Amino acid sequence: MSAQPTICVVTGAARGIGLAFAQLLVARPDTIVYAGVRSLPLAPSRELGVLATGHPEVLFPIKITSGDEADNAAAAATIKARHGMVHVGIANAGVSSGLTPVLQTTAAQMTTDFYINSYGPLLLLQRCSELLLAAHAASPGSAKFVAVSSVLGQITEASNFSWTAYGASKAALNVLVKKINIEMPQVTAFPLHPGTVGTE
Repeated sequence: MSAQPTICVVTGAARGIGLAFAQLLVARPDTIVYAGVRSLPLAPSRELGVLATGHPEVLFPIKITSGDEADNAAAAATIKARHGMVHVGIANAGVSSGLTPVLQTTAAQMTTDFYINSYGPLLLLQRCSELLLAAHAASPGSAKFVAVSSVLGQITEASNFSWTAYGASKAALNVLVKKINIEMPQVTAFPLHPGTVGTE
């Protein structure tokens, strides 16, 4: 491994898109991955547990619950103590409260989806901002923040599917990513639409 490996943080890494990110990143040379999950220890039979066992030097499961202040602060402190910086933050953890049309969408659905899908990535950025800026200072242009969004968050081409709370939360996430680009030019931030996926 090189003197300065690429340090990555992926939330929602226990399954689906987040797990796929972790699998791809650990296969890259000179890359260290912090795989954010809601609870530890990992079940050794689960895919992320198997991956961590096979890559103990480069894959570190870490407790990060989307939107949880204590988890995000503790994770950032751990990464700072070990590596001092983060080159790539991937805010992947997400939730959908269901397929509900506008007139039937509840406050609880809006609150849940916005808290996890919009505030969660924002909190991750806030707690990792010092680490991202440290990566930029060490290697200009290396700091990146990726927010896993959705085509359902588009406004100009709004979907006919009734994912009201989910779509609105992803639209809000897209605005936040734009604000990051404006206010933190040292960090390359962009939303990513992964397409329809078959997560359990």
